[in-house]
Amino acid sequence: MARIVIFIAFFLSGVTGLLYEIVWVRIFGLIFGNTTLALSAVMGLAGGGLMLGKIADRHEHPLKLYAWLEAGAGLCALLIPLLRAPMESLFAFLYPQAASQATLFFLLKFLVAFLLMFPATFLMGGTLPVLSRAVVRESERTGFGIGTLYGVNTLGAMAGCFVTGFVLIRVIGVANAIYAGVLTNFIIAAGAYLLWRFSVASRTAPALARAAEEAPLDQRVKIVLAAVALVLVFVMTNSVYATTVMLTTMLCGIGVGSFVAARRVDRARNLFAVFGWIEIGIGCSALLAAIVLINLSWIHDRIFTIGPRTSWWTWNGVRFFEAFLVMFLPALLMGASFPVAGKIAAPRLQNLSSRLGLVYFCNTLGGVAGSFLTSFILISALGTSATVTAMVLLNLLLGVFLIQYERRHLSRRFVAGFAVVGMLILTLGIRATPATLFTVAYSHVEKDFPLIDYREGIEGTVTVHEQVKPFSRTKRIDVDGLNVAGTSFMLKTLQTLQGHIPLCLHPNPQSALQIGFGTGETSKCALRHPLADFQVAEISQDVLELSDVHFRELNEGVLKHPKFDYAIVDGKNIVKYAGQRYDVVMNDGNYAVATSSASLFTKDHFENCRDRLQPGGIVS
Repeated sequence: MARIVIFIAFFLSGVTGLLYEIVWVRIFGLIFGNTTLALSAVMGLAGGGLMLGKIADRHEHPLKLYAWLEAGAGLCALLIPLLRAPMESLFAFLYPQAASQATLFFLLKFLVAFLLMFPATFLMGGTLPVLSRAVVRESERTGFGIGTLYGVNTLGAMAGCFVTGFVLIRVIGVANAIYAGVLTNFIIAAGAYLLWRFSVASRTAPALARAAEEAPLDQRVKIVLAAVALVLVFVMTNSVYATTVMLTTMLCGIGVGSFVAARRVDRARNLFAVFGWIEIGIGCSALLAAIVLINLSWIHDRIFTIGPRTSWWTWNGVRFFEAFLVMFLPALLMGASFPVAGKIAAPRLQNLSSRLGLVYFCNTLGGVAGSFLTSFILISALGTSATVTAMVLLNLLLGVFLIQYERRHLSRRFVAGFAVVGMLILTLGIRATPATLFTVAYSHVEKDFPLIDYREGIEGTVTVHEQVKPFSRTKRIDVDGLNVAGTSFMLKTLQTLQGHIPLCLHPNPQSALQIGFGTGETSKCALRHPLADFQVAEISQDVLELSDVHFRELNEGVLKHPKFDYAIVDGKNIVKYAGQRYDVVMNDGNYAVATSSASLFTKDHFENCRDRLQPGGIVS
């Protein structure tokens, strides 16, 4: 009975963890950016797992410690929203000095976000290794206990993601959602504390780590290998967490995979071989997911030829189905890898929490590495196609190495030879991968407009499409599948009016800010007015470069205009934190429903635009 109560509590703990993450993105996303928040959160979780795991091994009452962790996490989560005003003041001070240096500004945002979120996420990260001491009572069942706990918590996170993203915020609002999460944390803490008070087993749990000996060299090598494998597992996927639908699907797969593996891992004789086959499975399933992803637009169209697009729930139901096709199988195998790694790292009860904390640290570290490497380095350097190939091959090679590890004594010569052959296979695989592998997906977005050029960058994929007819030629430029500008009559009319009307309405415009560049036609029109200062805020350098290549006839080479100035920066930040004031601020965001530009249609953003105006200024 006590174990069931613990599992229920840890399920609810997972619910609150994702509730806070989604709410924090709503509150602080406009300040820090979603990527910075995510990296800060997982760094806190990793640190908590590593450090509190060591403390748990020396603590005689793990349930009592867990109760204090939950109460502390709830209290920290309650205090975080109160720090929004000081954070905005700090950023208003830092922005003019650092905004022009993208790397420095990102590091500053990360540092402030990390300090803000670290106390709460640090305490949350320690709950898994601490609670494992209370659940795992037998060495022969460590894999079952670890996998079940991880699965329960992950499925709780899935439920929290779904309920918060689709229901809770819409029904009770952001502030009340925080209060609901804090209340849940306090209830969990009270329940765990009472369970400790009335449970003889918890009260007399031995501090096993005191008598534990240092792990032998072979065991430490195994722990390191398991850690490396877990890092690679999560390198492949964290960057795709773009919507509640994707995150819910991913968490569902991870939770189910952990549950399935937990029931079998303790009976496995060769854990490294099992881990190796899981790695190979992840590589193969990732390749299959890439193939499905390439054809996803075709699948989407086939679904809606069967049934009508009737409601919001129909749309999201289809999105869940499509996310399931792409992500569920790799996520299932990733979830299965955690209890296997936990069993390898902690085959006995000695040092269970500290070793599980190390595994959890590597697990979350892989999330950070995956998000950073994929977004900032691999896609920019190799492209999406080669990045997918590299990750698939790395998983396959690591899987083979893990299988061989238990079968024979691996000499240094074998390891060196395997590394050389592996690098050769990786190099050949990357070079042999067509750079245009995913252009099928890019082309399908604009069915009647064939793809003529594209760029894959940090801020998204920018594509240019062209439709040629006997008496006309029309071009469009898209960002992540959403059209932002073009040369059709309707788009040219909109772009022209956006550049002229606000400046015509102002009696004497001297300075103007345009948010979003598009094809550059709006900038061209604006610069026909007698402006002394004109600036464009564009978040993607690729939009500027492709527009200069493919829409130069339309924008008349506006990038070389002597009065044209631009900043590669998020438009919402430049009006919120930059000190300059303008006579006219022109918003050229695309769609209110698009994740990339939704913040440009909020009440806060328009109020910030108003605050950046000179007396008598105009916002459009």
